[in-house]
Amino acid sequence: MAPDKLDSDPASGGVDPIVRYDVIQASYYKAKITYPNAFSEAPALADVVNWTGDTATSQVSDTGMSGYDAAKIEYDNVTEFSLTVAGSTWFKTETLAEYGYGKAFPAGVYRAVVTAECIAI
Repeated sequence: MAPDKLDSDPASGGVDPIVRYDVIQASYYKAKITYPNAFSEAPALADVVNWTGDTATSQVSDTGMSGYDAAKIEYDNVTEFSLTVAGSTWFKTETLAEYGYGKAFPAGVYRAVVTAECIAI
């Protein structure tokens, strides 16, 4: 990985968060997962950090959930899934933070948080 990029890819030393939703009754809830657009902990940064990310299903308990990715709604750094099938679904979020224009991130600890909500509809 380049010194101006930090990502959640395990091959780069990161962690792709995986969130599990268990649904007893179909079509009553939606999953809202937000990838970070700022660090929750980081050294002082003198330049802008540009964030990109993606959330997708990584495992399902029912084949009827295979359409979740095609039907997801994405805006800003948020992805929403209508939980239309009862069972368990695991969603994986991947993120990438790029610092300035070719600048190396300063040494230090960097943490970012993915937020997962289950919303009744």
